Amino acid sequence: MSSSHQAQTSPGVSSNSSSMSNSSLSGSSNHWSQKKHESVLDFSKLSQIDLEKLLLTRLQGGSENGQFVYLSSEFEPAYLNFSTNSRLAPNEIVLEIQSNKISGYTLFDCIDLLGKLYKSNKAITFRSVRYISQHLQHDLRPYLDARFHKGSIDYDLQQTIRENVYMRTVPCTTRLPRTGEINGQDYIFLSDEQFLELEQSGELLEYGVYNGHYYGTPKPPRRAINLLSTCSSQLQSPKISDINSKRNQSLNMMHNNVQGMIFVFFSMNGSVLLF
Repeated sequence: MSSSHQAQTSPGVSSNSSSMSNSSLSGSSNHWSQKKHESVLDFSKLSQIDLEKLLLTRLQGGSENGQFVYLSSEFEPAYLNFSTNSRLAPNEIVLEIQSNKISGYTLFDCIDLLGKLYKSNKAITFRSVRYISQHLQHDLRPYLDARFHKGSIDYDLQQTIRENVYMRTVPCTTRLPRTGEINGQDYIFLSDEQFLELEQSGELLEYGVYNGHYYGTPKPPRRAINLLSTCSSQLQSPKISDINSKRNQSLNMMHNNVQGMIFVFFSMNGSVLLF
């Protein structure tokens, strides 16, 4: 959990912070940063329908699923036109798109970004990780669990993930609201039992205990994507024109993956989870 305080242990819910120290391999060939590369994809010969198929059938993950955005194992770079020798490859984690650091983005937001870039830029730069090591996998939670030294590559990536996630969800806590705090906007205020059920359902990216109260970061809400009726595949494609990012408006999304509970999440304007 993004806190300057060390979480206390408590019955029922324990902190998911790992005791893993900062990776000392950042300068070695085994560290994920040494596998990062840049690819420039030329979209000039790619139709919008082909782009839509590429986006939804070949991009997976997203923070709403507790994952980095990554390329599926079925991704086929051979039919795409790259203007660099370096090419995207299956299972790669995408860290940046046209200088936008997307770790912590939802899949919806990543698709939205690419759709907008397609309209204004025919050549789009991707920065991705070619090799997925034990220190950087598709799942966000193990990476967020680890502790890294401030200023390290891993620490900076952790912060990027958290900043992007906090713009897309509202933290939850079991403490009472303070003066001026609004439920569903500053925090979602829960009972201990509700928090425990949320944690056990796997809906929290991070959680911990501070001053006897539980704090957690829920996954951002899943957002519906309008699909092309002409696509017969189970993995259908979105209409790029129908994807409209509304980061500065209330999402008003019912997030009801937890049995017996329904939560309303709102987007935040750069809010940061502070204790």
